[in-house]
Amino acid sequence: MAVAEQYRLSPISRAALDVIRSGRLGRIALLHACVSARYRPPAGWKTNPEMAGGGVLLDVGIHYVDLIRSWFGKPNRVVAMTSSPSATNIRGEETGTLLLQFAQGVLATIQISWSSVGPADTPNITIFGERGALELWFNRPYLKLTTALPGGHWSARIRRTLPWRVVSRIGWMLPTSLHTRIRVPGNDLNGSRLLISDFVAAIKCGHEAAVPGSEGLEDLKVVVAGYASGET
Repeated sequence: MAVAEQYRLSPISRAALDVIRSGRLGRIALLHACVSARYRPPAGWKTNPEMAGGGVLLDVGIHYVDLIRSWFGKPNRVVAMTSSPSATNIRGEETGTLLLQFAQGVLATIQISWSSVGPADTPNITIFGERGALELWFNRPYLKLTTALPGGHWSARIRRTLPWRVVSRIGWMLPTSLHTRIRVPGNDLNGSRLLISDFVAAIKCGHEAAVPGSEGLEDLKVVVAGYASGET
């Protein structure tokens, strides 16, 4: 048995995990996932929460739950809020926010909406650490790493040397951080083809799929806990 959680196999997410494990970000404090779209599911079972099991948190948010769980383990606390539609054909929630707390002190937020338009450059996931931040998009072949300037950087030396009145005037021209693009090769950035290939190989060879059904059950527990939080 397998579940369609392609983000685990995405070269983008795997490259991000390598950066996390490398220590370049330091201790991870926050993670923010955001997806916004003007999307209306077709009429039918998907618009019926009794049949579908929920709305946008279950349909889209669970994929981010799975990826974040694969990075940080099982959350020890789940809090959620949802917003229901007023004049659409969707009866489940169309907007939702999940807050997940992990044992390592990481706080993760997942914000998902079927009824909003976001800026085109909004990252799907941003990871904030004590030494830097990492941004990733599932449709771009790179990660964006932001770190603080080293003490010997020319911008830092100028700020220390010039009078503060001068710095206050030209400060907007002086960089305050380093931005590095980490290239991620591959033409299957969100991992969909890799997921299908793995599923076929699991059937042919009889081995367990990369994301077995037991993992999908754990993801579902988190979303169901979120719904319970929203109700209470």
